[in-house]
Amino acid sequence: MYMKASIFEDAEIAEKILASRSPSDQKKLGRSVKNFKAYQWQQACKKIVYDANYAKFTQNPELKHALLATGGTTLVEASPDDKIWGIGLAEEHPHARNRRTWRGTNWLGEILTTLREDLIKEK
Repeated sequence: MYMKASIFEDAEIAEKILASRSPSDQKKLGRSVKNFKAYQWQQACKKIVYDANYAKFTQNPELKHALLATGGTTLVEASPDDKIWGIGLAEEHPHARNRRTWRGTNWLGEILTTLREDLIKEK
């Protein structure tokens, strides 16, 4: 959300996001970014999330090991409330196991799957 505010040059919201310790509050602040343009954000957001997760998983050996241990699977953000980054379904929902019945795009799952494959290639 900080990067979202930065891209659209909303320094006030960017500062509030950094000051907040609550992910849900940060998400709410991200929705209030001034001068937001969806097409511009869609062009930038996946790289931002990839880069942040690359840093997260390469700086923490335990997390990297856990990610690499998922090899051969498609990673899924099973979130009933998120149809962009997640599949729009809870993990236990019967449609969650079938990509054709997802209600969301699973961008986070795609990014983490790609990241895992990239980290394997780096070995």
